[in-house]
Amino acid sequence: MPVPSMGAVAAEIYQQLRPLARDDEAYGWPLAHYVAAKYKPLEEVASWVRDSDDGPGYSVLLDIDRCPAVALPWLAQFKGVVIPAGLAEAEQRAWIRSAEGQHRGSVDALKRAGARHLTGTKSVRVLERVGGNAYNLTAVTRTSETPDPIATKADLMSAKRIGIVLTHVVTDEAIVDEATRTFNAITAAIDSMTLPNVT
Repeated sequence: MPVPSMGAVAAEIYQQLRPLARDDEAYGWPLAHYVAAKYKPLEEVASWVRDSDDGPGYSVLLDIDRCPAVALPWLAQFKGVVIPAGLAEAEQRAWIRSAEGQHRGSVDALKRAGARHLTGTKSVRVLERVGGNAYNLTAVTRTSETPDPIATKADLMSAKRIGIVLTHVVTDEAIVDEATRTFNAITAAIDSMTLPNVT
């Protein structure tokens, strides 16, 4: 029976144990099989910490292009990003690159996050200070572009700051707060106009 294949960690440990098992081959390599199985889980981690032609040990974990897929959530934390469940590997890398965590809670971050599961124009309207409360936000998406409102709400929640109350509204109509803001903007524009003296 041939000796089992071993990774670098198992092979190194087996070589150190060989004096204790001179007859290992005669009995079908029981020690070799044990060592190969016992240290297999360490092989991947060991490959991360070794120096390579691509860089020094551990650098693979901090390189978005070389980082193993299993370690992407760990890498994401350095950019303040939480990777949503269900993303493919390429999407996870793109999510980290977008670095929404550094802009978490901004209108642009909410719009980008909210658009993830939308279709069509992927329109996301964000209203701040709803009802005059600095901690209230409303995100509005179109009914025709929101196939999964639950997923869209989860995307929006992932981009908001802690302490902010976010309401997600799915509608094709303008909501009351938008109409009020439009009216107030028009009123302010009219009030700022100066009319020439009429004689």
